[in-house]
Amino acid sequence: MSKELVAIGPRKPVLLDYAERPLKKGELRIRSVFSAEKHVTTLLLYRGKRRS
Repeated sequence: MSKELVAIGPRKPVLLDYAERPLKKGELRIRSVFSAEKHVTTLLLYRGKRRS
């Protein structure tokens, strides 16, 4: 079982379990080793605000 970090509301993060569905023909699954978020946009969404 994998985990995902989800904001269920402003400033309310939860770590949830989820099962990856089996791949269909012609699909592939990629696992990221490193990624970078757009900090301002992510924080605004997490805080329940919109970017103007």
